Amino acid sequence: MFRTSFGPYLASRYEDVATVLRDKRFGKDFEARIIRRYGEKVFDEPIYDSVRRWMLERDPPDHTRLRGLVVKAFTARTVEDMRPRIQAIVDATLDRIAPQGRMDIVRDFAYPLPVTVICEMLGIPEEDHAQFQANPGVGGRLLDPVPPDPGRNRHRQQGASGAGSLFPQPVRTAPARAGQRSDHPARPGRGGR
Repeated sequence: MFRTSFGPYLASRYEDVATVLRDKRFGKDFEARIIRRYGEKVFDEPIYDSVRRWMLERDPPDHTRLRGLVVKAFTARTVEDMRPRIQAIVDATLDRIAPQGRMDIVRDFAYPLPVTVICEMLGIPEEDHAQFQANPGVGGRLLDPVPPDPGRNRHRQQGASGAGSLFPQPVRTAPARAGQRSDHPARPGRGGR
């Protein structure tokens, strides 16, 4: 383990990485980290209030519960069924970049590919995909783990709060049921419940 020049610690051996991933003493602790960094009122800002509910920012047991819902969309069969479409996206991306004669692997390929696939999985219309690729106010930071400094974030608030209109109805968070904690999305019911 060593501390990198830009701050975070890095585990490079397999055994150390496996320990960090499995040991419950390591976790996101997103809310506490953001409060330490920006102060108690940070969650008054809609983008931070939203991000703290994301599965990737939650620790168990919330992360485990949410992951259990999401993992159903990624069975081996489902992923294999997606292979031709993902290959088509890869081919189209490379065809678009090839005439330039060069590319930034992250900016031009590694970032847009999963964002495009996720947009398609969520049913976001193709004409709206560009907003998720480039517009940080609506969702261009789709894969980023932490939103930008709240002081620079004011212009993003309208976009973040309006982004829900881009998602199909089944993807939107259901209203909390009576007695359910409001910081957790409602679980889908069975038989119309």
